Amino acid sequence: MASDIVELYAGTIGLLQRYGYRIRLCPLQMYKDRFDDLALCRQIAGRAGAKCEVQTEVPSEHRFAELCRQSAMVLTGRLHGSVLAARCGVPFVSVAYSHKQPAFHELCDIADLCVPCNEATAARLAELCVEAIASRESLVAKLRERVEVLRRLTEIQLEQIKRWSDRPTRSVPNLITVDESLQTIGPLPAMQAN
Repeated sequence: MASDIVELYAGTIGLLQRYGYRIRLCPLQMYKDRFDDLALCRQIAGRAGAKCEVQTEVPSEHRFAELCRQSAMVLTGRLHGSVLAARCGVPFVSVAYSHKQPAFHELCDIADLCVPCNEATAARLAELCVEAIASRESLVAKLRERVEVLRRLTEIQLEQIKRWSDRPTRSVPNLITVDESLQTIGPLPAMQAN
């Protein structure tokens, strides 16, 4: 699988560089036993055969946010890369290796910028990246709006949890549903019934 990932991203980089884009590879995880993103980034850069800047360590959240803000867009296969890019208001394209990426893209109302790994090709990813950059202004506005809605939903959930934890009894209440929260602040467009 790692060789497939290397080929996929190296091919995407090659296509994007033909369009004149500069590429920065940034590891997001490094564990001794698995998920060594730095080694993967180096393999991708080596396979791409083109000049790519490779961050030499996993950046802090603050540093990753800074890197995102300096970028036209983010291409990632990691959920936390998507979440941080969204929080920074930077358009992102994702390769989905689990159900989490498509669900997050759906929440951000940009489901078309998420490609299941078994459908991902370098050409498709490069096309989506170019589209994201071309529509950057509208995507940034959409992401800012959606992140604010998600923030308010989270605040509602946390307030409900706080009220439950302040109760004198120790019984476990039913969890507030998303529908109840959405009625409080209004439905998300992507989740409205047809």
